[in-house]
Amino acid sequence: MVIFLLVTGCNSGISDGQDVIDTPEHSTSVSEFGEVGYKRIEAVFSSPADYSEEITRDDMETVKSVIESRLVLLGINDYEVRIDYSAFRVDVEFKPPSDIDSEDGLKKILTDLSEMALLTFREGESHSGDSSNLPIILAGKDIKKANAIYEPLNEHNGSFAVSLEFNDSGAEAFEEATTRLSSQNYGVISIWLDDTLISAPKVTNPITGGFATITGGGSGFTLEEATSLANKINLGSLPFVLTIESYEAI
Repeated sequence: MVIFLLVTGCNSGISDGQDVIDTPEHSTSVSEFGEVGYKRIEAVFSSPADYSEEITRDDMETVKSVIESRLVLLGINDYEVRIDYSAFRVDVEFKPPSDIDSEDGLKKILTDLSEMALLTFREGESHSGDSSNLPIILAGKDIKKANAIYEPLNEHNGSFAVSLEFNDSGAEAFEEATTRLSSQNYGVISIWLDDTLISAPKVTNPITGGFATITGGGSGFTLEEATSLANKINLGSLPFVLTIESYEAI
């Protein structure tokens, strides 16, 4: 049973986009990807033409931050992300992982960078895979970060868990929800990435202070499980889907 737990020093506690891939202009031939291990890729992303909301400088800063986080999660540490605030464009230059040897592999990376990957925390759980009827408590924008951590159980044993830090709006929403759900005999807050359920922790007590920990229940998470869940939460949410305008080997 996965649970939210109280974080030491804070009053907190739980028991455990769609893609827009146009056919972009590019100058990279399939044969060039045979050398992709030492070539760099430059890709240009833009906001969709049919996006009707006002795009702010803060939105573009969010886009930059999310793309940088996703590059690291994809194992890409050699990169540069540049923002054109006036044209609402993002120029991303990076060295692909050595195992990317085809255009399909590159397109998968570009898709991972451009999709919204909407993260939501919802009240209750769904065994049918449909989250549409579950009330949203908070979204990816309300979470500062998630980390895999080791929690000692005693002098000789311990287990891995996932720590969460919320921003002010997330902390307030989470406190309200966990205060209410903790009185309902282990209410559940399910965590969704788009339409995929990634965790369904049980609430053990009201969580205040903007911090929480998700454990793996009695046996805890393995390091791999905790890292995977933290990475999925850290994918965050882009304010809008990005369109891939072009990409090329440079």
